[in-house]
Amino acid sequence: MTAGLDGPLVAACVGSSCPSRRWFPERTAAVLRELRARHGASAVLLGAAADAPFALETLRATDGGVRDLVGRTTLRQLLAILARARLAFGPDSGALHLAAALGTPAVSLWGATSALRSTPFGCERLTVVGRAPCAPCFLRDCPIERVCMRDIATDAVVARAARCWRNERRRRRSGWPWWLRRTIRGCERRARSSLLRRAFRHASSVVAALAALAPRLVRSLIMATRTDSLSPGRRRGGAAGSTRRRGSIRPPAWRPRPEASDARRDTRALSRSPRPAARSS
Repeated sequence: MTAGLDGPLVAACVGSSCPSRRWFPERTAAVLRELRARHGASAVLLGAAADAPFALETLRATDGGVRDLVGRTTLRQLLAILARARLAFGPDSGALHLAAALGTPAVSLWGATSALRSTPFGCERLTVVGRAPCAPCFLRDCPIERVCMRDIATDAVVARAARCWRNERRRRRSGWPWWLRRTIRGCERRARSSLLRRAFRHASSVVAALAALAPRLVRSLIMATRTDSLSPGRRRGGAAGSTRRRGSIRPPAWRPRPEASDARRDTRALSRSPRPAARSS
């Protein structure tokens, strides 16, 4: 579905579940034109079938290098395209969260919803927020023509994309994973048999995936360590210090043996029975 698109691939996620979150076709096309002029990037338009008119207007305003895939992809195809893309951008939508989960940088545009609440994981520094007195309103339909989304300029989105690619090139030049990946690729080029070349190619993709996941794993471990050290239940006992999980089996309570309970019951019965009257002499 992306065959014939040369250069870095940009995924423009144009749709959203609420009309108030959507950006504008002419500005989306302006971003794609600028990325193509500066970086030689190609683009695909992604979204649901209801976003077809938006994608058509965007496609008419571009100057080539853009393919309309709105409403034409299954979930697996969408995941494959987002994994291949070098960048994804668009308003608050589920496709951006999928891109972030796959390790693709996601530039998210915010107006009617809160960036502090729903930013894609790991892409907190790639947000562009539109300012308005009522934002975030969390309304489905905007009564004032999306003033917050109109405040988002195309230059800000292009600057976030350029910053993302600049940081990516810097990460590729530094660290052992990229050096190891270049070594594996050199071995792949020098391999004589097709089986060895295929093995080196798979090894290179595995190293690339590990290099992309390593920062997120380290960040997750740091956050988990901070949560454990700051929780009051780890330091003191009582109700706040209970670490028993919900649904775990409690130890059985102590109960007296049956014979002891029977003897105790008989003793109580004797103590409650009326005493015989004393005989008069």
